[in-house]
Amino acid sequence: MKLLLLIFSFSLNVACERSSREKRYVLVYPYGGTYKMVLGIAVPIQIGTRQSLTYAINFQFQYPVAQNITQLQSGFPPSFSRSFRTKREILWDEDRSLIYEGLEKVLPQYGVNGKDCLCKAICENASESFYHEDNGLYGHILHILLTPDYGDGELDKNLDEKYADAMYAGRYGLNCAKVYSDCNYNILHIISMLKTY
Repeated sequence: MKLLLLIFSFSLNVACERSSREKRYVLVYPYGGTYKMVLGIAVPIQIGTRQSLTYAINFQFQYPVAQNITQLQSGFPPSFSRSFRTKREILWDEDRSLIYEGLEKVLPQYGVNGKDCLCKAICENASESFYHEDNGLYGHILHILLTPDYGDGELDKNLDEKYADAMYAGRYGLNCAKVYSDCNYNILHIISMLKTY
């Protein structure tokens, strides 16, 4: 063991002496880039004979690549620094507004009015809840996402009032298709099944 440790320390000393005498080169990418490391675990969950769900957790670390040598000498550029926020602020203050904002930007890629179709989905969820056993896990998740007040009456302070109005319109029984007539596509028909008894 001592011999192995001695050989290892000798090879480190030789490498350090050699590198101190050689000219050093640094990789710099003039058009930018990102070093990324992703660690994660995924667990498959069998729901039925034809359905399965994968529960996954991953941690992603991203570091910007220096675009010129001065960034390496002066530390990190100010555009990559972040102010400290408490965990409660990150988890609860902006989650619904961030989700809805993201959906607003994604839905137009499918040829629909993002804000109106999202409001229509919120309205329909409030009028006839998709929290039903026949809708399965997807129905439960959509019910949670499409309930702006978390089900307890507390609205996100950053949330656009239009979403709260859509929720109240559905709860008060207004016709969501007429109120949001600019949306001719029903997002919830993709995953939902409504039973009338």
